[in-house]
Amino acid sequence: MRINSFGEFNVYVRTKHLERLHPSIANFCQCVSRYQLLCNCQRNEKQKKGVECNAQYIEIVNSILPAVKSQLFADIQEHSIEFYNNGTHLINVLTR
Repeated sequence: MRINSFGEFNVYVRTKHLERLHPSIANFCQCVSRYQLLCNCQRNEKQKKGVECNAQYIEIVNSILPAVKSQLFADIQEHSIEFYNNGTHLINVLTR
């Protein structure tokens, strides 16, 4: 499995209802919700919020993910997940 961006990670977390797994994940989901509410006419605000959400995504992947990976990936078949940030490889996480 491959997650390419903060948007894809948000979809995964929300689809699996994992927002409450860790406070940082809940904050990240709130950030993405606010990002999605901004219209494209608010370009500067939307860009700033996107940068903020992306920074939270990177922090979760690099710092928090190892501690919660068993809960986060409990029901997937893949043995590893690759995390990317807009084409840049961040980390491979073994799920088993």
